[in-house]
Amino acid sequence: MQLNGKKILITTETRELTVIRREPGRCAESFCPKCCEYVEMLNFDAAISFSGIGGRELMMRLETGEIHSVERDSGHLQICGWSLKGRK
Repeated sequence: MQLNGKKILITTETRELTVIRREPGRCAESFCPKCCEYVEMLNFDAAISFSGIGGRELMMRLETGEIHSVERDSGHLQICGWSLKGRK
């Protein structure tokens, strides 16, 4: 007796979404490798608003290391709030 079977290939795809909820007006905290602390991390637009300096000046300070930043695996730039305040 010979069986004629079908071969079925099942492929699954998963996606992950992380949602961070925080109180209004509070920033996300993340680890800054240069400060060696968990600090408030801001996106580029929030850093400009918070610091009061222009985007071009902020980029120059980021490039010189005066202001700390971390680029995440997703490509998003996070800027250290402490270095913007001049703490470290």
